[in-house]
Amino acid sequence: MSSSSSSSSSSSSSSSSSSRSTSFHSTTRRSNLMQSGETLEVISQQNNHSSNNVMPNDGSPQNTDNIVQSPNKNKKKRVRNEAQWKKNKTKQLKNLGKQYTSRTGKTVPAKAMKPLCSDKCRYLCSNKFSEEQRREIFNMYWALSSFQRQRDFLNSVVMVFLPAVRRIRTTTKNRKPNTYYSLVNNGQNVRVCKTFLLNTLGIADRTLRTVIEAKTSEGFLGSAPMDSRGKHDHHIKTDPEVLDSVRVHINSIARIDSHYLRANTSREYIDGGLTLADLHRDYKNMRESDKKTAANYDLYYRIFTKQFNISFFIPKKDQCDLCESRKNAVDGDEVLENQYLEHLRQKELSRAEKKNDIETCKMAESNSIVAIFDLQAVMPVPIGESSAFFYKSKLNCLNLTVSYS
Repeated sequence: MSSSSSSSSSSSSSSSSSSRSTSFHSTTRRSNLMQSGETLEVISQQNNHSSNNVMPNDGSPQNTDNIVQSPNKNKKKRVRNEAQWKKNKTKQLKNLGKQYTSRTGKTVPAKAMKPLCSDKCRYLCSNKFSEEQRREIFNMYWALSSFQRQRDFLNSVVMVFLPAVRRIRTTTKNRKPNTYYSLVNNGQNVRVCKTFLLNTLGIADRTLRTVIEAKTSEGFLGSAPMDSRGKHDHHIKTDPEVLDSVRVHINSIARIDSHYLRANTSREYIDGGLTLADLHRDYKNMRESDKKTAANYDLYYRIFTKQFNISFFIPKKDQCDLCESRKNAVDGDEVLENQYLEHLRQKELSRAEKKNDIETCKMAESNSIVAIFDLQAVMPVPIGESSAFFYKSKLNCLNLTVSYS
């Protein structure tokens, strides 16, 4: 009795197994077979027996140097995209002068130009700018799409002059500074009145007054006042001990190994029996039992998704390197496509050889046995309905099955 073995080869089918088929005879004939990660070896008693569907094999190991490996991007999942946040979209619409919905649900209409100043305007603004020119200025202002840049524009069109004469007997500044407003027309600054400026830009007096007050304040450096909204120092910070407690709890969750992909991915997997809300509930109960402050769900979620690369689900399909490379490759890779087609051809030859060997063993005069060894998917144990099983260290159960005919 003799036995033989060969290296396992993987294919594109959903089976994640490595199989071997062996028949026991006095003389040996080796056929390397590939089917869904299976390697079948048949040792036949008949020396004159041959198969027309046996794939060529020179006994040399398969060359995998030309297989294109897919890049490991190591990206964290569910990274937040602040540009898609509802409040940021609303802010952008507001800065563009477009219609938006406020936090209270009120619909704020889009900005629009207002009527011209009175015909009695001392600067005759209506005679200096056409409606098309006003429209260009309006569109240019709102196309800046930034609150700070719009302030910079107002700072450039406003000039402030202090009064040349003041009363000596009092230090009270009864007279306000003089303001000079201008807009560009054909490359030249043209003086306009305040009403014309506000109505052309479609803004309120408060917006312009903020810039003027900054210009008349002490220590003015010539630039527009910076937008200081939300830039105060009173920010509520989470205790570092609470942050560490979340990380410790996440690290206490037992990880599960993948089958083929364990060496090709940096992502860790945990049992999908619980949800993230269940994990946070267990964490919260643990902290409350210790009479300590627990992090809320939002903080737990952000740490879980941003600081860890963990998934709740085991990969649906374990594939060989070649199949995985083709799936992630760019279009037009002729070398990889040819390798994949040859890969499929040998898989079909393997299936045909396996079928032929089984049919041979069923013959009345045959005393051959075809045994198929199948290493099934990795099964983590222990498994139970209680959440306590979720945090237990897992052992990988490798279930090796054998079938013969």
